[in-house]
Amino acid sequence: MGHKKLPIYHIVFDSQYLMASTFLRFQEYYESPKFRGKIFTLETYMDWYVKTNGNGEFTYFNDWGGFNIPSEALIPFYQGKFDPLSRKEKILLRMFKKVQGEFYIIGTGRGERDGYKEHELVHALLNTDKAYSAKVSDCLDEFNTYYLRKKLEKMKYRKELVYDEINAYAITNWTGALVGYKSRSLSVALKKVFSGHFGWGIDNKREFKKFLSQIHRWRFKAK
Repeated sequence: MGHKKLPIYHIVFDSQYLMASTFLRFQEYYESPKFRGKIFTLETYMDWYVKTNGNGEFTYFNDWGGFNIPSEALIPFYQGKFDPLSRKEKILLRMFKKVQGEFYIIGTGRGERDGYKEHELVHALLNTDKAYSAKVSDCLDEFNTYYLRKKLEKMKYRKELVYDEINAYAITNWTGALVGYKSRSLSVALKKVFSGHFGWGIDNKREFKKFLSQIHRWRFKAK
């Protein structure tokens, strides 16, 4: 008998567009600073996104290369509050209709950009492992993360989830993209917390691939 898998579901999409257009309302209901916990249409969200980006174009489908949501984000969609649902939203909901208990969903595209799979998995682990989450929180308390927090909030991450994002950015070497922040010591500390808790390093490709066998991996079929 095989080992019981973790309550983490990795959905692999054939394209970034397919993934982003499927996840948009689920993700933004969960973490948007504007639409968190609200019922909204795609058109309403598109208008807001274009206005706040200030470039006159809707670039969401190109802007976001990975997604992560807890199972609770699906509830209002199952309840019919987001009627009408898009065809892609209906497909995703059908995929999880028989899954019991609380779980976490991450999404990436095939041949995704470097680090997205690791980045989203770190989110899932933080949100499904309370002991790991507590260790990350203790570690972050030792650093001044003001600059990072403000940069991430400006990128439309909800304030309550910024620490989650700081951990995922730092542990997958993404904080270098946030110009002006020297993140090496923070990254080293958070990677040490990760390896100490899980017994393997996030940068170890072999161990990472091995760990993927412990989660559910499904392909999104658009038809």
